[in-house]
Amino acid sequence: MTRTTLFMSERRSLQSCTAEFGGEIDQDTQKEFQFYMIYSTLSKEVRKEIGSQGDEFIKHCSFNGKACSVKTFVESQSLRYGNCFTFNQGSRNKTSPLIVSETEYWSGLEVTLELKYDEYMLFSDTVGARVHIHDPNEPPSPDNYGIDISSGFETSVAIMQTHEIRLASPYRDHCVNYSDEDPYRHSQSWCTRYCIQRINYMKCGCADPTLTSTTIFKTCNLTNRNESCCLNEVLDRILKDKLACDCPLPCSTTYYGEKVSVARWPSKSLDFNGNLTKRNYLEDIKRMRKSQAKLRVFYSTLIRKIYEQKPRYQDSEIYSHLGGELGMWLGLTLMVIFEIIETSLYLIKYFIRFRANRKVKKLAICD
Repeated sequence: MTRTTLFMSERRSLQSCTAEFGGEIDQDTQKEFQFYMIYSTLSKEVRKEIGSQGDEFIKHCSFNGKACSVKTFVESQSLRYGNCFTFNQGSRNKTSPLIVSETEYWSGLEVTLELKYDEYMLFSDTVGARVHIHDPNEPPSPDNYGIDISSGFETSVAIMQTHEIRLASPYRDHCVNYSDEDPYRHSQSWCTRYCIQRINYMKCGCADPTLTSTTIFKTCNLTNRNESCCLNEVLDRILKDKLACDCPLPCSTTYYGEKVSVARWPSKSLDFNGNLTKRNYLEDIKRMRKSQAKLRVFYSTLIRKIYEQKPRYQDSEIYSHLGGELGMWLGLTLMVIFEIIETSLYLIKYFIRFRANRKVKKLAICD
């Protein structure tokens, strides 16, 4: 089993070179594109400030039935989704990730999110959050993976872990072990992003501002026709394998199968004493359904699937088979040599008899 991904630019879904400079574009799409143009030029500090703050976004958190705080989350940013918060993000150089030992729904992570629907942009079509469940040692990638959860619902995600182990060169996958020490080869995803940006800079003189990877390259001005069309051309050439990125599969990969179920939340009977005349209570329920979402993530089973590549022959087996092959061919060679010797002796014997018979006939004639 293999899982490969080519990370496409967020710009591609918002703006086409042909549509932007050759035809009409939808008004809502145009507003969204203009927003991203402005947003992409802001510094990370400004983006963080205008985005959702952790203590406001995460209203409640518990893990294994014990309370957790927003301080246990690691902050990052996505151009499409704004401020992101990662729970249980580990590192090979830091403390070990948290673990669970039970499969009940209460044993995993439970969070209540405040989405603040009244602060959404006018062109936003939905209210919700993006959730990406990934290996603790891998950086999050909500732009390419993940599920969407909606306000007014409790979303339960039952997961099962799958682990893939591949063989390095000279075997077929030519996998590598990515390292935290190299920021541009931290993982296959970051390697691919950096490769695309490096090709963008080589071909266009600038990098795609919507494809986050590194800040060492000058970013393109997407309102400039030449630069925008050049970025599209680079992506098209990469898709057609005319430009290659040396980002092989990792030798070890962990991912999670997800089963998602949803239920209306919160219930009108939640903490309710039977008095239907409590207008404020009903208004609070209505507000929570508009602006809040609940998420549960837990293991459906502690059984882990492992797909491990193994060589068809071990070293000892190779030498054994090689010896067997050599023995067989040596045996065949000796047989052929003996046949040649036997045939040669037979021909020599025949030639001697033939000469002897000729001498006998000559003597008989003289007589």
